[in-house]
Amino acid sequence: MWDGWITACSGHEAAFAAKDSGYTRIDLGAGPILTGFLDGHSHIAGLSASLSQYDLARVTEFQGLVRAMRAFIAENAIPNAEWAVGTNYDHNFLTQRCHPDRSMLDAVFGTQLGIPAQS
Repeated sequence: MWDGWITACSGHEAAFAAKDSGYTRIDLGAGPILTGFLDGHSHIAGLSASLSQYDLARVTEFQGLVRAMRAFIAENAIPNAEWAVGTNYDHNFLTQRCHPDRSMLDAVFGTQLGIPAQS
């Protein structure tokens, strides 16, 4: 380390050779060294969840949303009482310029659990 910064990672020989060069040697033993900023959350879970969701980004009107979600449910054999999730729709790009209401969602899902989610 130099002035609080990790400047090199090396095997024991190189670390011992640098011991008189003004650097601080920290022996982590078998421990890992993780450099940089480590964010406390992960997008991996979101990515894996998105793989089981229908991308509604190209839907432009309510009936298209209904058709897309019905097809997604059928194609994936999603059983009744299981969640069916559509994602990435934006109500600003729908011809109706509003979010779907309960009657429209009931037309898609009936007793199926489902939601189109805005990203």
